Amino acid sequence: MVATYVASDPVPKRRLVPLAAAVAAVGLLSTGCADQSAAIRVGDESISEKDFLAEVDALGSSDEALQLIVGASREDVVGSMGEGSYQQRFVAFMADQRVYALLLHQVADDEGIEVDVDTMQTVRDQIEGELEGNGVDLADFPEAYLDRLATDIAVAQALEESMAPEDQQAAVLEQAEGTDIEVSSRLGSWNQDAFLASLQGQSQSIASIDPPEAPLPDPDAEPSDELIVPGG
Repeated sequence: MVATYVASDPVPKRRLVPLAAAVAAVGLLSTGCADQSAAIRVGDESISEKDFLAEVDALGSSDEALQLIVGASREDVVGSMGEGSYQQRFVAFMADQRVYALLLHQVADDEGIEVDVDTMQTVRDQIEGELEGNGVDLADFPEAYLDRLATDIAVAQALEESMAPEDQQAAVLEQAEGTDIEVSSRLGSWNQDAFLASLQGQSQSIASIDPPEAPLPDPDAEPSDELIVPGG
């Protein structure tokens, strides 16, 4: 199981598993070129920067959703640039979850496990009901994010019903070891050893993404609509 997010002492202890010590903030400013650029690539599967940043911004903008899904508050994840920016450890957490979900999908494909449309819709309805029941405005969430969340949960549930926990863990670990995993340099650099250690339960205190070494784009350049990662 991948590491979970840690925010601060007020977060329930069962969620207190540290991710990264990095405190760099990540500014999320949508860009046309992000439509074509992959934020995360796991083997042949990828998620675009636009879609990934939409996930981060949708979840990071909702205090109620953060409490429900992550066990954190907005003050725990907002970066030093204020609104529209997020701490690197939160972005790393979101990327970890996306990588893990893509690996689960690949394991399910290898095992011949399929989830039908009706099941995914049932899960989607349950997610929406729980979110709305906790005061979350669904209008703030992109349809694509809710669809992915429902699909991810449905696939995870199908694997749990079909495989023993230790077999599933071994399958995901084998998939991760044999798969090329990449993240956009805008987000940082992928730490495969840390991710594998978290899967094996050896460590849940090291993020799988190392923060960028320098701001992107060039801090002396004119302001742009690209993702900006400020220095530490």
